[in-house]
Order: sequence, then C-alpha cells, then structure tokens
Amino acid sequence: MDNQPILSIIILSWNTCDLTRQCLRSVFDTWGQNDEQLEVIVSDNASTDDSAKMIQQEFSQVKLICNQENLGFAKGNNIALKQTQGKYVLFLNSDTIIQENALREMVRVADADERIGGMGPRLLNEDGSDQWQFHRKFPTLGQIFWVYTTILGRITPRINWLRKKYLGEQDRTKSGKTKLQLSGACLMMPTRLAKKLGGFDENFYFWLEDVDLCWRIKKTGHILYYNAEAKITHLGGASSAQWSNFKRVYNFRLSMLKYFKKYRSKQAKFVRLIFRIDAIIMMPLSFLIKPSRVKVYWKFLKEF
Repeated sequence: MDNQPILSIIILSWNTCDLTRQCLRSVFDTWGQNDEQLEVIVSDNASTDDSAKMIQQEFSQVKLICNQENLGFAKGNNIALKQTQGKYVLFLNSDTIIQENALREMVRVADADERIGGMGPRLLNEDGSDQWQFHRKFPTLGQIFWVYTTILGRITPRINWLRKKYLGEQDRTKSGKTKLQLSGACLMMPTRLAKKLGGFDENFYFWLEDVDLCWRIKKTGHILYYNAEAKITHLGGASSAQWSNFKRVYNFRLSMLKYFKKYRSKQAKFVRLIFRIDAIIMMPLSFLIKPSRVKVYWKFLKEF
C-alpha cells in the first residue's frame, strides 16, 4: 500500500484527560500535523472525565475508540491493535511526553535492522533524570525475593552488586540490543509481528503485560533494542494512582504469579509463598510505620 502509514500509535486512556491532551500535543508537535504517514488511535477505557470529548474537539485526526467498560491495559490496547494499518505500531502511555525527534528516530532505526522485534526509548523522569526502574531483567525467583518484597525492594536498588545481579544495568547513553525487558509505557514493534503474537496477553489485567510480550518477542528470534537517542518523558502511574493501595499491591503480585505460572510453573508456588510471608511480616510493622497499610496486607492474605 503506497499510502500505508509508517507508524501507528496506540494510546490507552482512563480518566487522564489532561495528560492525554499533553501526550497527543507532543506527538503531533514532534512528528507534524495531519501527516498521512502517522496514524494515532486512542482507546478510551470508559473514562468518566472529559477525555473522549476533549479528543473529539481538539484532535479530529485521531481515531477514537470508546470502550464501554474499563477493559484493562492488555485488552484495551489489543482492540486498537486490530485497527492499525501502519508498518510499525507504538504502544504509548497517556502519561508520556515525546521529546524532539524521538518517534522518527525509532522508525529510522527499525527500518535499518529487521531483526528488531521490540524497541524502547530512553525514558526520563519529569526532572530529566533517567527512569531506570522500568528497564530491568526478566523476572526470576531471586528477583522476587530481593526486589519485589517490601523491605528488600527498598534496599536492593541502593546496593550496586545487588542491583546489577537482580535488576540488571544498561548504559543509558548507548543504543543497542538489550537483554533487559522494555517498558510498555513506550514500546514499538513491527505491526505484523504484534498481530501475529496477538498483542498483549489479556490474562494480565494490569502489570507484567509488557514483560510477557517482550519475552514472547525474544522467543520468535527477534531482538529487543534500546534506543538511547529517542527520549521520552514518562510521568508514571497516572492510571494506577486512581486505585486503592490494596488493588495496586494485589494486581501487581497477581500478575507476577501469573507470569511464573506461564513460564516457570514449578516456581509459582514459591512466588505465592514469598509474597504471603512478606505480607505477614509487614502487618505488625505497618502498625508502627503506616497503620493504614495493615488492612491492605490483611486483605491481601485473605485473597491471594
């Protein structure tokens, strides 16, 4: 197709009207307005703010999908994926801001190396510092213990050898093939590959969908690529911030358990055990540190 877009961008939104506006403006400001080489689709998960109305009024060039309920991250993105026509598809969070020539840089590199099955940019915090926490090793049982338990999870990133062993380390200034997972906040793939893999696994409602997809990309023989020249600001947590403390803790740990059941089934029971022991330890400590968290861990123990 001569008029096929080179890039399709999917933005999932849920009650993030102002952030979605900011994200869309950054997309069109850096790529250009009304360029047929760019297709932008917003999949709105039944927002109750003015997200849909804002998009219709301010961004007529955007294809808007209004889902009737909150479908979660995976299904909300997959519905839009089915409608994409571009050579590449970029899954982009609504709480991101595109910097300078980031989108065209990602397309340029992908065009030059057909081995690339997934590409991520250099994610930055709002103050311009590197956002390392979304670019780490794939989950292991050791990582569950040292990174994803409450107390050790605060210590491990601060100790060099533990951070390198369980989180991994990437030179943020150098582009190239990476062994680390890429973040779903901004993940670009060849559209044909994304559709062949069926997009995100919908068994993951929220969290770990991107990790799972990156692992499946690697299994096809394609490489994951970190593009240091493409810079994108990621504000982080805009949708999950609307959840209760319990829902954030529970959904993340449930997704991690699902990941292990899918790829490391013999270790899944130990993941459940570690998370339950962590909750038991944190309950009495929460009385002293943050009493409101006691109910979170108690409810987690009853339901996990």
